[in-house]
Amino acid sequence: MKNKLKIKFSLVLLLLIGICYAQKIGYVDTKYVLDNYQEYITSKKYVKKEIEDWNVELRKMKDAYEKENSEFINEKILLTKDQIQEIKKKLEV
Repeated sequence: MKNKLKIKFSLVLLLLIGICYAQKIGYVDTKYVLDNYQEYITSKKYVKKEIEDWNVELRKMKDAYEKENSEFINEKILLTKDQIQEIKKKLEV
């Protein structure tokens, strides 16, 4: 009985060792592959252009907000409370 168990255990152990050595590990240089893939290159250029456009638009919006805010600060003394609240709501949105 013990003999059969030893044989079965040995066979299982040999199979597991064989499976472990059968696996191969490789390395794929994805940067090289993607840099030589034309669709990746064109889409990367498109995304960069979109980001630049969004940054330009964001800068314009920021400049407009800062201009309105500075005008508000300069005119704040001359405005009534209702006008101040209205302008603050406008600037918050």
